[in-house]
Amino acid sequence: MDGQQQRKAPNAAERTIAYLAHLRSNDAGRAAMLAAEVNQIGIFSSFSDAVRWAIADMDSGDSISEQTRAVLREAVGPEPLAAAVDQL
Repeated sequence: MDGQQQRKAPNAAERTIAYLAHLRSNDAGRAAMLAAEVNQIGIFSSFSDAVRWAIADMDSGDSISEQTRAVLREAVGPEPLAAAVDQL
């Protein structure tokens, strides 16, 4: 395992959430893919799927649903990323 690569996963996840907050779905999708690529220990294993749900909500013209926020919260684990999801 490359610890330096693994440290990039939370940063990529944080960027993903920031992109979602700014309605930048393409950038959010790319950042989520990066988080999945560098994630070596599985802590963000369901994150990409949750981001796809959020992007689908946004692309349909709606805000991110509470159901999708719950899935995102579960995917990112405890603080500090869960707090960022709550701001979406």
